[in-house]
Amino acid sequence: VQTREIRKVNTMAPKPSTTTVTQRVNVKNVGVERDANENLMAKQPKKQLSLWGTFVELFFHLERFAIHRVTGLLYLVQFFAALYLMTFDYETFQKTPLGWSLPLTGWIQAIIASRTFTFLPKGNDAQGYYSDKRTITYSFLLENIYFSGLLLFQSLYCFTNFFQNVPVPHEKVRTAVELILVFLPYTLIRTWFPKTSLGDSREDDGQYTDKNKGFLKAISLTSKVFYVWAKHFNGYYLNYMVFLGMVKDSPTAIYRTNWLLLAGGWATTVAMFLNTLKFKKIIGPKLALSLYAGTFPVIVTVLTLLQYQYKSQLWVAYIVMLGVPVNFLPRNWYAQHIYQFIVM
Repeated sequence: VQTREIRKVNTMAPKPSTTTVTQRVNVKNVGVERDANENLMAKQPKKQLSLWGTFVELFFHLERFAIHRVTGLLYLVQFFAALYLMTFDYETFQKTPLGWSLPLTGWIQAIIASRTFTFLPKGNDAQGYYSDKRTITYSFLLENIYFSGLLLFQSLYCFTNFFQNVPVPHEKVRTAVELILVFLPYTLIRTWFPKTSLGDSREDDGQYTDKNKGFLKAISLTSKVFYVWAKHFNGYYLNYMVFLGMVKDSPTAIYRTNWLLLAGGWATTVAMFLNTLKFKKIIGPKLALSLYAGTFPVIVTVLTLLQYQYKSQLWVAYIVMLGVPVNFLPRNWYAQHIYQFIVM
């Protein structure tokens, strides 16, 4: 009798609604990616390693990510060799292929990373680079292929005759490719890669610890301002000057452009290495992002000197400056596309 009564009571008990269950599942799913992201960071132990121990751990533990580690080491060796020669023996630097082999290695490394770290969190707008609680997203990793590719193009365009010597079926093909790479890298080519948002990432307070939030958000905002400036002057301005033949004929301009692209390599490829050091807690987030942003004044200074050198051609800089406010018009207006076609 008691068993029958219990069954009767259980049968009469209200069943959870499908809506309630669905809501619970959805809420759970929303947090899964964020929790997995933060767990990746939490699993990294705080290690007190010597400089040599850190070096060995990063580059010679080849049982995992061997190709990525070796290519990364190759890039860093080239980078610091270029930095030394540019500083103390520029004549020797000019005899080496570092001007184009360094950005080529950086671009290859970005591709290798995209094929290696496919387990990173997927997110179209998120970055994670400025966070001290999360990893970078896979979209941000793919985006780095685009930025390192821009540096490779500029290096080949500035310092070699690569584009003039590549065999093409017709000269019009060569001209079309050159025009696209010079005038439309941030409009047409940009659509081939994911585009993460610095603004959205900065406003997500959940990616910061309380003690670092103010600093990290400030660095993120500084990077946003710098990116807009660099897009137009480190990108468009330099492209236009080479296109017009105003760089290759001047040894001083070539020297300054080499510094410009070397600093750009730090801000793209070395920046990802700094993120690895931050992720593994070998250095703190403040130091990692300070080192990353340390190239900003270098790039601004070199570009200012380059513009001063060509002060008689300031009309090029004016065209670039006019494109900056156009950049902030609504995307669905395609104002930047139209402006670039007019300039071209």
